[in-house]
Amino acid sequence: MAVNEDLADRIRAALVRAGSSWEERRMFGSRCFMVDGEILVCARGTGALLVRCAEGDRERLLQRPGAAVALMGRREMSGGWLDVAGDSVETDAVLDSWVAAALRRRQR
Repeated sequence: MAVNEDLADRIRAALVRAGSSWEERRMFGSRCFMVDGEILVCARGTGALLVRCAEGDRERLLQRPGAAVALMGRREMSGGWLDVAGDSVETDAVLDSWVAAALRRRQR
């Protein structure tokens, strides 16, 4: 499955706006954006955003439009991994808020 390059470009811009430095790698059929070797967010080939949030924020973030517990194949991913439907991150403000949630996890 091809990576959603438009979403990957938008994630790069969101990380610049957040003032964060990062590296990116292809893994799991996605383009993953990492800080200090830890995944923050990924652009999935489906157009969905994979977000790693703090476990304490998980239930609150699941209430947001398009958010669901992330799946790897048929299995639920543990911890704070969430999938966000691509049509739920159409604006930069919403994408920025998901990137901010991933960055907050790193601050704890």
